[in-house]
Amino acid sequence: MQSIYRLFSRHIVVSIILLFVFITTGYSDGSSTMPDIISGNFFAEGSIDFKAIAVDKSAKTAYLLKIENDTPVIIKRYTDILTGEVNGDKAVEGDKKTPEGVYFTQSFIPKEKLTPTYGYGALPLNYPNFYDRILGKTGHGIWIHGVDDSIEDNSTEGCVALKNGNMKDLVSQTDILTPVVIAEKLRFLDKDSYVIEKNRWLNFIKGFIDAWEKGDMDKFQTYVHTRFKNADNQDIYKYLLEKKQLAKLYPYRKINIDNIRIFLENENEGMADFKQLYCASNIIVEGTKKLYISGELGENKIIGELFYPDNSFDMTKRYIEEFINAWSLAWQSKNIDKYKSFYGNSFYSSGMDLENWLKDKDEKFKKYDFIKIEIDNLQIKNISPNETTIYFRQKFAADKYSDTGIKELILKGCPGDFKIISETWRPL
Repeated sequence: MQSIYRLFSRHIVVSIILLFVFITTGYSDGSSTMPDIISGNFFAEGSIDFKAIAVDKSAKTAYLLKIENDTPVIIKRYTDILTGEVNGDKAVEGDKKTPEGVYFTQSFIPKEKLTPTYGYGALPLNYPNFYDRILGKTGHGIWIHGVDDSIEDNSTEGCVALKNGNMKDLVSQTDILTPVVIAEKLRFLDKDSYVIEKNRWLNFIKGFIDAWEKGDMDKFQTYVHTRFKNADNQDIYKYLLEKKQLAKLYPYRKINIDNIRIFLENENEGMADFKQLYCASNIIVEGTKKLYISGELGENKIIGELFYPDNSFDMTKRYIEEFINAWSLAWQSKNIDKYKSFYGNSFYSSGMDLENWLKDKDEKFKKYDFIKIEIDNLQIKNISPNETTIYFRQKFAADKYSDTGIKELILKGCPGDFKIISETWRPL
């Protein structure tokens, strides 16, 4: 009986070890197949593939992940890491605790510029982040760094330390601004639970944006934490007052987001970042939005908001390209109703209003057996919240007729709501 018991016990131990290895290593076979066990600290939709670091303080383990096809896959596991001498979340300068939250690597400091304490080198983190400052946390100099095998200390003053070989490997596979989640205990979910959690968080972010776009201030304010702060140091009252005033002054707005990434410390705290295109009758601006999330009375709320504008207008350009491609396909389909949907009621061109323009096109649609349109060298003259002017080279072919010229279109409305109000063409 004892030998059977020992065999059974050994079987259980081996099974647990194999399960642990599977959970902590994951797999990537180059396909879009979702792993059976997934990190529940990372979610994404429409994101560019990226790498991230996750630190489990309780397990003394760090992970390198790749978020690929919007699914996190663990590609490396680093054991026997060191964390702060004192357990718990860092709150004040000198408490020797490792902070818990969402951070980003800021740079790499090679060993030549450091004392031997930091081993191979260091990746400084942006502690205290914006959320930490809202909570009144203090301190500085929180790094992920190396440590020589000869070092006998089994803790740090608040940093995360990896063996030199592991640190070298981590640095070789990451870039500056790599997201880092540090948690007391990381979450691992099965497929179904992961999908449910992902949808819940995406619905939260999109619900916030939808309420803002529609000017539903009653719903919008339900997303905002009572301790809210933004980059302008507005509290919840000033923030909501400004939003309500803008909604009244400029009732039309279009807000598009993509490249959504969500990083969670736990079920209630984390942050989301995404690309945002905001357009109203008075402004059009693109940039990166960061939302810090915290629980309040059993619900997730936005406690911090940051926006970093840029001048690339990459999203706007993409919407223009998608609009023009769809417009040319509608033209080639000779479907007058579909073609009409791309034009505004105020359209006027070549002495024709919209009604006469569509009548002329419909006659030509019936005349030709086929229409083929080729467009290249798309250029944008200007982008404004009211009008966007574009031009491109257009090759037209239909039955025995063809021509090539420069087409100029004036688009009215925000990206996603474009309508053509003017169209001119000159031959080449």
